[in-house]
Amino acid sequence: MTLTNSLTILVCFFFSIQLCCQSSTGGLEFEVSRISSTYFSFINKAELAIVEANYTKAKKLYDKAFKTIAYQYSDDIFNALKVSEILDDTLNVKALSQELMNRGLCLEFFEDIPAATNLSKSPDINRNEKFRFELEDLHISDQEIRYNNASRKEIRRVDSLNYLKFLALVDTYGYPNVINIGIECSSNNKGIAPQPLSELLVHFAQHQFADIDSTLRLMLNNHAINPYQYGYHMGNKKRDIPFYATPIVRIEGKYYTYRHTKPRRKEINRKRQSYGMASIEDQIKKIRFRLANTSGVNFRFYTSIDQYNGLAEDLVKKHFVEYDLLLIK
Repeated sequence: MTLTNSLTILVCFFFSIQLCCQSSTGGLEFEVSRISSTYFSFINKAELAIVEANYTKAKKLYDKAFKTIAYQYSDDIFNALKVSEILDDTLNVKALSQELMNRGLCLEFFEDIPAATNLSKSPDINRNEKFRFELEDLHISDQEIRYNNASRKEIRRVDSLNYLKFLALVDTYGYPNVINIGIECSSNNKGIAPQPLSELLVHFAQHQFADIDSTLRLMLNNHAINPYQYGYHMGNKKRDIPFYATPIVRIEGKYYTYRHTKPRRKEINRKRQSYGMASIEDQIKKIRFRLANTSGVNFRFYTSIDQYNGLAEDLVKKHFVEYDLLLIK
């Protein structure tokens, strides 16, 4: 079995479970810290200001967000940088570029940013290369076992060992984030590739390993993952909690949203916002913006769209409502 086929099976399995269980609201209640909640609220408002092309407002909101916590997510810094470029705020462009450069973003990424041409990486980067290499080793074993067509039992064994090793690394080094393990450049040196941690967490959650709930909660509150990653992983783990990290799916080339009653949607939004995620309505605005903004600045919002193929027509009608995402209102 190829890796692609394995992932397809996992996605389909998750989807079938999610559909049959989506009426439940079980699970432990959890909210991000008050400070983190304030940060995420400012970030959501800043992103909506970008959608509305109100860049002055967006910059003010990013400035407020960055003052609330010592650690800011790299995607938010990137978006604030792009807003500052649009506003010709050279000093802010330079400062934000320096921060991203210090985190490890490739120098080539900045070649089209005039204010950043004379910057260089700071020699005082607080990066733990040993930590990063050990995470990469876990990721290599995670991928190799899947490429080798191993049995489910053997995959679970390797994933279980990796989870125990990961917890030991956290005990030694703390929670991994872009400050202590840095940013990994993409192959074309123009962007940010997923950290090796991302796929590991997907598989830890799918196996529902012991204490994965508390591990993910602590990672969110320690800024090792963002709210949407938390929602995605917890959706894999619980399957009956209405996280819906993405409220939009694509089925046979058409866009759909989930069919919810008003009380159900209200409950989903309450849970999403308690973890720092935007409401379903706000996130759909951002997804629409991304699809319509094909020739503009590529801001880094969480606008993923799940894709499913081969679903029975009656299943689609029962659980989804077709949605015209390209109709910008």
